[in-house]
Amino acid sequence: MDRRSGEGGQGAIRLLYSEEELLFKAFGYLWQEEGLIGSWLPGVWAVTDSRLLFWRKVEGEVILDATLAELAAERLPSSGGGRPEMELAYAGGRVRISLADMAELERALEQARARCKAGRAEGELAPVFL
Repeated sequence: MDRRSGEGGQGAIRLLYSEEELLFKAFGYLWQEEGLIGSWLPGVWAVTDSRLLFWRKVEGEVILDATLAELAAERLPSSGGGRPEMELAYAGGRVRISLADMAELERALEQARARCKAGRAEGELAPVFL
């Protein structure tokens, strides 16, 4: 899905629905494997009051878009590099992620789940400058 917006100038990416609130945003990584080769993919993590998103800002590409209702998270030991890691399970599968401040992400997810609006209808994507 092309989420770039022609309105609002350069850097406007349609990520949030009109009634959605951004609670947390941070630079981090997602582990990506292709055959025998694996690497950490850099991008931006965002927690809203209903979803967890991971996107590549330069490409405007959303890699992961999971609702909080379908999300399960488990802390993992670091596989190297010293960054904390977590495994996320969601309807689309399982992924390994890493952020410098994993504790802040966990707090944001708890806060978001507490505020989650069950059964909220999705509106139009609104431009967000990030």
